[in-house]
Amino acid sequence: MSSHGLGLRRHVAAPAGGAAIGLLLGGLFAGLWSITAPFWIAAVVMAAIAGFAWRPLREANELSPREAG
Repeated sequence: MSSHGLGLRRHVAAPAGGAAIGLLLGGLFAGLWSITAPFWIAAVVMAAIAGFAWRPLREANELSPREAG
């Protein structure tokens, strides 16, 4: 199989695996607390990911060449 096929397979398999794990965890959290718990947990996790990614992305943007307008 070509390397293109392997890379594509990773990009397709990762979201599918993440969706399956999220489904199981969401059901667990909803059963333990309430039906809105998975949404609140997802919001906190996404805010944390955005916070951790903000600084490296900002530094990468400052290092990238800008086109003259």
